[in-house]
Amino acid sequence: WAGNTGVLREARTGKVRREFRLAAGEEVAMENTPVLAVSRDGSLVAAAIARTNGAHVVVWDARDGRPLGEAERSVRALSFSPDGSLLAAGDENGKVTIWQVSSFAILAELLPVKRPNPVNCLAFGEDRVVPRTGPGETKSWLLAVGDSGAGIVIWDLTKRLPRTFCPGSDYNIQSLAFSPDG
Repeated sequence: WAGNTGVLREARTGKVRREFRLAAGEEVAMENTPVLAVSRDGSLVAAAIARTNGAHVVVWDARDGRPLGEAERSVRALSFSPDGSLLAAGDENGKVTIWQVSSFAILAELLPVKRPNPVNCLAFGEDRVVPRTGPGETKSWLLAVGDSGAGIVIWDLTKRLPRTFCPGSDYNIQSLAFSPDG
């Protein structure tokens, strides 16, 4: 992103796939750092937008640039689930909001478990402990939340409860990832 223009490029070729233009006065930013997310298949783009009337989270269809949803919210981190069905956003007070992308309806709000530290990063992973019972049943997801208090909490999104606490870092948690094989 540069100023009020965003460009989605293919990693291998550098070819521009889609350009996103924001209105005058809008910026993709949280302080001086862009807050962005792209779905694994590249079909969705989300950004935290600073506007004169407040902060917003916006999701676009990357194929045609059409906005799919928008919420008035100030966030520090964004992440799509691997299948693109969910979008998670973490804020300055440690709260994480999860939207169902198709309807852009709030699916869950996860409050900080220990202390309200700003969320720096988020990562989804498939829950391989909880089996699915039938065809057509949706996947169970875990969400790792890293904060500026050097903590990681892994949430069970089916139960909306913390599954694991990972304390012990001497530094802020800046990025997270799950292994592809779980």
